[in-house]
Amino acid sequence: MVFRTAVREAIRCDVGFDWINYTLRTDSQGQSPVWDVRLFKQSGAPVAKMRISAQTAAVVGALEKDRSGEWLKNTRKPTSGSAEGH
Repeated sequence: MVFRTAVREAIRCDVGFDWINYTLRTDSQGQSPVWDVRLFKQSGAPVAKMRISAQTAAVVGALEKDRSGEWLKNTRKPTSGSAEGH
């Protein structure tokens, strides 16, 4: 579900990626589960990030293209919960 939504949103925003890393979290109010999704190039360079509702698969945090790599500091190369991408 999360992978399909991420691919659909990436295509809509004309963003290509090679792998995806996602983490299940709660929203800022601590209630609704959301997937924190990050898209990467094969080299490991960040491409974009977004948030997807774990309940409805709706995009709840719009796709944000990475321009600086700043948020990469807190992201590790995938071990599990990740998949090859678009």
